[in-house]
Amino acid sequence: MDQNPTPVAPTETPVAAPVAPAAKGANKNLIIGIVAAIVVVVAIVVVLIVVLGGNKSGTPAGEGGSSDTSSLSKCGDAFKCLEKIDEDATVESINELTGIEGKATSWSDTVYEWEFPNGETIELSTSYFNVKVDYKTDLHKDSNVNFDGYEAVKDQIKSGITKDALAEALGSKGLLYEKSSTGSGYLWVDADGGYLRASVSSKGNVTFVSGWF
Repeated sequence: MDQNPTPVAPTETPVAAPVAPAAKGANKNLIIGIVAAIVVVVAIVVVLIVVLGGNKSGTPAGEGGSSDTSSLSKCGDAFKCLEKIDEDATVESINELTGIEGKATSWSDTVYEWEFPNGETIELSTSYFNVKVDYKTDLHKDSNVNFDGYEAVKDQIKSGITKDALAEALGSKGLLYEKSSTGSGYLWVDADGGYLRASVSSKGNVTFVSGWF
């Protein structure tokens, strides 16, 4: 046996390579990315709710009224209320009908006005029977109205076309916007906001038309 063995170098314990510390801000950037994604998702959901909620009613205004007129007054919008007002109406009876307090206008103490939440009004003359709606055409666009039909019947106005025949030609019964002791007035509004008004005698004949379309 070798009495003088060659010394063996002591075994060194391998040292693990140092791990680089995480880049500063990496976790922060991750959190920001997650929050941004959540914000985007929430925004999309809100937009969908608004869009879908706003299209719940597809009823055209001219035939079925505005999309929601029940909350405008006790009897609906101004047009629906006008249909229920007759020659015996008083300021007090219209107050009760609409749930809105009528007020004398600034230009006459014999003309009263009821203002609806959508900005339209009903005006009543108390010195003689005349009641009408001061309307906004943009609120009553009706895709059923087609003014091309007017061209086929306009020459019959002078000969006394009936309101019903005019309504059939236009594709909609129209909106009653005025009542008086001598007749009434009807309004048609198409999808583009064009309009036609017709004065109708107490016998139901069209006596005058005007409009823009």
